[in-house]
Amino acid sequence: MPDDGSAASDPSPVQDATPSQATGDRSSGAAPFADDVPAGTSAAGGAASATDPSLPAGGSGGERADAPAESDDAADFVEDHRADCTIPSMPPAAALPEISTLPDPFTMMDGSPVTTREQWRCRREEVAAMVEHYELGDKPREPEQVSGAMSGDTLEITVTDTGRSMRFTVEIERPAGPGPFPAVIGYGRVNLGTALSGLEVATIAYTAADFFNPDAPNQMALDGAAVRGQGLFYDLYGSDHSAGALMAWAWGVSRIIDALITTPEANIDPARIAVTGCSRFGKGALVAGAFDARIALTIPQEGGSGGCSAWRAIAHMKSLGEDIEQLSNVAGGTNWFRASFHTSFGDATVERIPYDHHQLAGLIAPRALLNIEQDGIAWLGPAATHINNAAAREIFAALDAEDAHTYALNTGHTHCELPQAQHHWVTSYVAKYLLGQEGEPAAIETPPGYDFDRPRWIDWSTPEL
Repeated sequence: MPDDGSAASDPSPVQDATPSQATGDRSSGAAPFADDVPAGTSAAGGAASATDPSLPAGGSGGERADAPAESDDAADFVEDHRADCTIPSMPPAAALPEISTLPDPFTMMDGSPVTTREQWRCRREEVAAMVEHYELGDKPREPEQVSGAMSGDTLEITVTDTGRSMRFTVEIERPAGPGPFPAVIGYGRVNLGTALSGLEVATIAYTAADFFNPDAPNQMALDGAAVRGQGLFYDLYGSDHSAGALMAWAWGVSRIIDALITTPEANIDPARIAVTGCSRFGKGALVAGAFDARIALTIPQEGGSGGCSAWRAIAHMKSLGEDIEQLSNVAGGTNWFRASFHTSFGDATVERIPYDHHQLAGLIAPRALLNIEQDGIAWLGPAATHINNAAAREIFAALDAEDAHTYALNTGHTHCELPQAQHHWVTSYVAKYLLGQEGEPAAIETPPGYDFDRPRWIDWSTPEL
């Protein structure tokens, strides 16, 4: 199958997505995500070191904001600034040098240092372009037309691009009151337990994919190695498009935001949007937040390898005997990444990847990132996610946004079952970054018995931008 990002020369006619409710309720346990971790895996042990503070006492829908206050992109409120930057050509994977530490976020591809926020804007686009080129596939930008239409609680979104059209639906649940409301977009559903209780925040259920029912409507990209190139995204752009499922799902989130902007009857404030998901959808939520600067808050939950975890740290922890999922498994056995990723890079050659996922997470800065992980499942690699977040924090620090980034750990619960002990982080971040209220101080929590070896991973300096 070609992997150059081009559309198929003679695609099948696009079939309109049947308007339907997004994926229905699922149990709060691990079933929807069970294949992401070894069968029968469960967590056990004590809680992480954080202590629950007092919780904010509910929020208000409030007035529609012009753009997220925490974002440098507030003035123009756009998906990204790729059109404003010149991106160098990408070297072949085989020609890339080995870098044993986590690559420097603050050096441009031409070797010049990043010393200003204006330079960072295009360095951010460089990093995003590298991630697209080598790992995730290209994200189509600025479709010709996106429109929305409300029917009850269902928002039908129609996208026209490349001379073709498709449509899909999402389900919106709004609190009582006049609105417009901030909203949390959930892959599949919002998987945050009761952490949003008492807050005037809407939820948007986005199917993205349904692993259990490949015939379900509204799937942006079907989930599984055998169904690469299938789904609404590929109906529009061709089955041989370079984007893997993670990028196709993220593209769908961006189109939801487009539709919310043009559909005021949805009563949602598009400038106060969060995105969340767990497991494979945790990886997906991270990618969505990284590749759309309009998202105010990103909450990836237990994404493990391929999510908010550094490829180099994964290989290192595996060399120390940890039973952690490696690149060959997470990329080679799925359709989540572009097809060429796992053939260009392997478990023994991750040091040739010219970036790492501390930079993917750093694309979100200075917007808010709450990465929820657990240390009770070795397959998810808690030490590797800690390393990644500790390094990503340097990017937030450079942009004077350290308080917008938390890495929260807990254990003793089933995969993707948000424990009560982590609810306070969700409540705090939603209150602060969607409702404009006070929130608790940020934290980078540490797995028991692990200390971050900064000289091993960081050999670069963090500027003040």
